[in-house]
Amino acid sequence: LGFIPKKRHPPPRNHPHPSAGRTMVDQLGRLPPSNQEAEERILGAMLLDPGCVRDVLAEVRTEDFYRQGHRHIFQAMQGLDRSGGPIDIITVCDWLKRAGRLEAAGGPEAVARLADDVSSARRAVAYARIIRKFSVFRQLIQAANAISERAFTGGDSDDALLTDSLKAIQEIVESGTRKGLQRISLTGLLASGIERPPWLIENIIMGQTVGYIAGEPK
Repeated sequence: LGFIPKKRHPPPRNHPHPSAGRTMVDQLGRLPPSNQEAEERILGAMLLDPGCVRDVLAEVRTEDFYRQGHRHIFQAMQGLDRSGGPIDIITVCDWLKRAGRLEAAGGPEAVARLADDVSSARRAVAYARIIRKFSVFRQLIQAANAISERAFTGGDSDDALLTDSLKAIQEIVESGTRKGLQRISLTGLLASGIERPPWLIENIIMGQTVGYIAGEPK
């Protein structure tokens, strides 16, 4: 008789498949959505045009930036604005150095490079809104992950999971309003020029883990 391979049984439906989640993301090579160019240009605009600083601060928060180095630089600008000091390459580098974050931000060269594009100052608010859109996408990924994990465990009632899922998404939509930022319309966000990531809803419906790797982005 020939060798008969042992039949493999699929995993229980209320537990994630071993190939789901991080493995899926690794195989597809997907990273959390962001726009590095918009982040660089908005920081450059704030260095070049002090008049746009308040407008930018009204649109974005530190956590809206994807790169940690950009977050450090933005925090330096926030600190300088609060203290009433000028915002330029020298003052930003000095603030970062005193805070012990200059190297983490990429060093003086990284700060200086941000000011290379003089055209960015005219489009600061537009870049800020792009950054916020991608920030919302990343928050939705995290919320979808949490929803997916709870659905896999099967420990909640369907009403509780649906209620908490809607609440989590609504909190993301309204988070800007609570912090004094311009309200984000989820309908407008998904209808914007940025293509809607299909995993926002499809991965939940198909029972897949979205696979966003949490933690501070580098």
